[in-house]
This record gives sequence, structure tokens and C-alpha cells, in this order.
Amino acid sequence: TAQKLAYAAWDAATPAESVALAQKALKVSPFCVDAYTILADHAKTYHEAIVLYQKAAAIGEQLLGEDFFQSCMGNFWGILETRPYMRTRAGIIQCLLAFGEKKSAIQHCKELLTLCPNDNLGMRDILMSLLLETGKDTQAETLYKRYKDDYSATWFYARALLDFRKHGAGDIAASSLNAAISLNKFVPEYLLQKKKLPTRRPAHYSIGGKDEAILLAKDNMAAWLSSEGALQWLTQNCPQG
Repeated sequence: TAQKLAYAAWDAATPAESVALAQKALKVSPFCVDAYTILADHAKTYHEAIVLYQKAAAIGEQLLGEDFFQSCMGNFWGILETRPYMRTRAGIIQCLLAFGEKKSAIQHCKELLTLCPNDNLGMRDILMSLLLETGKDTQAETLYKRYKDDYSATWFYARALLDFRKHGAGDIAASSLNAAISLNKFVPEYLLQKKKLPTRRPAHYSIGGKDEAILLAKDNMAAWLSSEGALQWLTQNCPQG
């Protein structure tokens, strides 16, 4: 079937093989959402990619149907047939970020979290960085509380920045920052540009490791830069980097 070809394309050894299998899947069925998503993943430009992602999303919405969205809201990803649609929506967000379309990206993230509150695709991290960057602290606080049990470096550094913005460089913010540093001590040196961020994003990361710090800094640098005095405060609270 077309979907089996798409699964094979995900696991293909080379991009060329992946594309070929996705194209073959579309010949079997022009309604194979994952096949369009795979082609989008391998597109030469973001403009080409978003056209394919949007086509895939439209097909996914058509196949699932309006009633399905209403009855299964909140359970997406847990239902196998929703996953191609979720994957292509995540692809749209990456394109919007590349275009600098922050407002649209925020809306897409919120919609995916409504469909899938368990957040299997990690949309809350993207949304948090965007809310902090655009100064939507009230919404960022709400998102933080929604996932208050998230024990990740991203969440703890977000807490530290929110506390600095809200309370200034006092004990509350310092306590939050210390907690964040205890989870990943490498983040400050990248945020402060004491160590150069690589151009490419790490494909994988280990909790508490440098790759995690690189990803966090890349995604949240703009938020820290836009917060007056935040980097100076960070320097003062971790002078050793």
C-alpha cells in the first residue's frame, strides 16, 4: 500500500531513495499524506516545502473529516491515523519559523497542543521560545503552568527568564536560574556566546549535555537578547560560564 511505501521511505538509507519511495507511494495513492511530507522534508527550499506540507495537511483534514476532529480532539497522535497529519503540521511550523512568521507559528503550535495535549511532537518547547521572544509573558506563564511537571532544561531556563522579567535580579530569579544551571550547566556559555554555536542543529542530544545546551541556546537566544539586562544578569550569576 501507499502507506507501507511511505514507512519504507522514512527508513530509507539515502535521501534519494526516500524521495523515490515517496513518489512511488503517491502513484499508488495521491492521498498519502506522509508521502507529501517526505517530499517536503527533502525539498530544496522552504517555499517548495511549505506548499507540499500545506497540501498534505489539506488532504489529512479531508481524510479525517470534521466530525473526527471534534470527537477526537485531545487524543491526536494516540490514534495512529492522525500521525501523518500531525507530522505535516509540524513541518509547516518549521517553514513558518524559517520565514520569520512568528505569529502564525504560535497559532499552529497552539492548535497542535489542543489536538494533542500530551505533546508527542515537542511543540511546547517551540511555543515557549516564541512566546518569550515576542514578549507574551502572560501566555508563557500559562503554558509553563500547563506543563509544570516538565523537568527539562528548556522549561527551567524559561522559568528563570520569566522570573527575571517579572521580579528583576533578585532571589526569586536567582533561585530559578540556579535550578536551571543544575540541569544543564553548559547553556550559559552558549547564550553568552563564550562558545560559538554551530551552524547545524545537533541531530540528537543527551540530557544535561552540550548538544542539549546548543539546541536550547539556538531556540532561545532571541528571547534572552530581547530581555533588557538578562545577559548581564546571567553573566553575573555564572561568571565561570
